[in-house]
Amino acid sequence: MYTNKNYERDINYTYELNRFVFRLLGIWPYATTNVWLLQKMEKIVLVFGSFVLLIFELISMLLYIFIVLKETRARIKVTATLLFTIVSILKYSNLLYVKNQLKSCVTRVEEDFQSVISPATRNTMLFHARTGRRLFILCSIFMYSAGFSFRTLIPLSRGKIVTAQNITIRPLPSPAYYVVFDPQISPAYEIVFFMQCFAGFLKYTITVAACGIAALFTMHIVARLDILVTLMNNLTHEHEVENINRKLSVIVEHQIRTRE
Repeated sequence: MYTNKNYERDINYTYELNRFVFRLLGIWPYATTNVWLLQKMEKIVLVFGSFVLLIFELISMLLYIFIVLKETRARIKVTATLLFTIVSILKYSNLLYVKNQLKSCVTRVEEDFQSVISPATRNTMLFHARTGRRLFILCSIFMYSAGFSFRTLIPLSRGKIVTAQNITIRPLPSPAYYVVFDPQISPAYEIVFFMQCFAGFLKYTITVAACGIAALFTMHIVARLDILVTLMNNLTHEHEVENINRKLSVIVEHQIRTRE
């Protein structure tokens, strides 16, 4: 019987990119239960800090919309940024809510790589894992390049704005109103600018994580279905009863695991 001696390397190749992004968010579902206390503390700090940053940006944006802006048209212009922040918080919360399901899926993928029945099935799974990685990279390029332009290049390229009242305004990456301090005064401006850029990076990372893990699991299911089709095609060309029964049992077992 074939044994995949390289399953650890295969698993690392499959999860490498997604694991890196999920660990930045503090929500990577470790398949094993032997997690160090330091890792648990790290996850708690990352999750708490991420929520604080996202909620802080959401509140400051709501204050800007309902206190500073008076015209409906002006409020509509910043609605997209507000909605993206709300959706990011919801996506992040949902990823935390389904962490047990994610852990189960991670464990199942690892088991599938350990129990491959032939080099051909291993190659099929690696081929689709490679496709999942490419989708992840493509999503990352679009999100981070667009986000970097929106959060950094655009506000910096606009330069200082002088109003009719001879007040100098330095653009921020995101519209916001802070009750207790003026973000236009240094070093408050630089701190707020950095925090808003980091909040944007966090939101883009949440989107990349959600899309990346969806691509990974989807392509893994596609790989399992491709293997099932190959097994069924091989069965149709078999004529010996003993081999037919053996291959049929393999097909049934594979189908059950795929449906689970």
